[in-house]
Amino acid sequence: MENIIHCSEWKIKHVDDNLEKIKESGYTAVLVGPVQYSKEGHEWWKLYQPYGFSIGNKLGTKEDLEKLCYHAKFLGIKVIVDVVIEHVASDEKLNLVPHEKVDKTLTSNHYFWKEAIKITNWNDRSQVVNLSPGLPTMDTSNYELQDIIYNFLLELINIGVNGVRIDSAKNISLPEENGNHFYTRVIGNLPKDFYVMSELIFIDEKLLNMYSKYTKVLTENQSYKNKSKLVTFAESHDSYLEFKSTAAWDKQKLIKKYQEAAKNNNGADLMFYVRPLEDKCNNLWCHPDIITVNKTRL
Repeated sequence: MENIIHCSEWKIKHVDDNLEKIKESGYTAVLVGPVQYSKEGHEWWKLYQPYGFSIGNKLGTKEDLEKLCYHAKFLGIKVIVDVVIEHVASDEKLNLVPHEKVDKTLTSNHYFWKEAIKITNWNDRSQVVNLSPGLPTMDTSNYELQDIIYNFLLELINIGVNGVRIDSAKNISLPEENGNHFYTRVIGNLPKDFYVMSELIFIDEKLLNMYSKYTKVLTENQSYKNKSKLVTFAESHDSYLEFKSTAAWDKQKLIKKYQEAAKNNNGADLMFYVRPLEDKCNNLWCHPDIITVNKTRL
């Protein structure tokens, strides 16, 4: 079982500076925010609008990430990176048009792109995997694009990264659905000990079972039965920042929900989201009650 601390907006150097405290607090892995060159600005969501697959943004440089991995390996902590591989930054008017800074290797190949039509029904699986979630969306079934993504993941591995979180994974179809071999051809060819979790929020158990053949499944569904494949949480950056469904939770409720998630999911991996610095609960990740939960699971 992994105890993962999600430092989504921490600069990589800040994560590095806190590695020993993270280790002492019972975490076995650290998840950092997207490291791809992306839109600039203080808004959290701009990290999820990359220009391509080059490494380095406001969170840090490729060298910063390499240093973090070196130090984390010495302490026995996994480094997991959030990766955005199915969409890119939009233009400044937020149209379904790639930003002018998006890598020309991507924009010059029209076979790399899905139709510029927004999803209107998230319960329609055909729309979810074939249309756009609101940003210019790439067709991950294209083999040439798969090779680009695969090489990006290999670059992370060569730096020392131990795993990835695949953002918006439910928009990436599976071989059983329409013959998209992204999960078999890209993920399936990564080293066996490389940790991969697919973000799969708000999907049914049937789809979770299908994805779990290929990766860990990161979901809010704590009743999912296949605990060895489950990564779950009490709060996520989406529930706090985007949906704001947990933003009003105070310290006591956050602790209680984390304790419940651990109790109900023995055998699963558990993630603790670190709130932004301006939130009064931002130091809760090293609270004695949270540490107790983590160390009980070790």
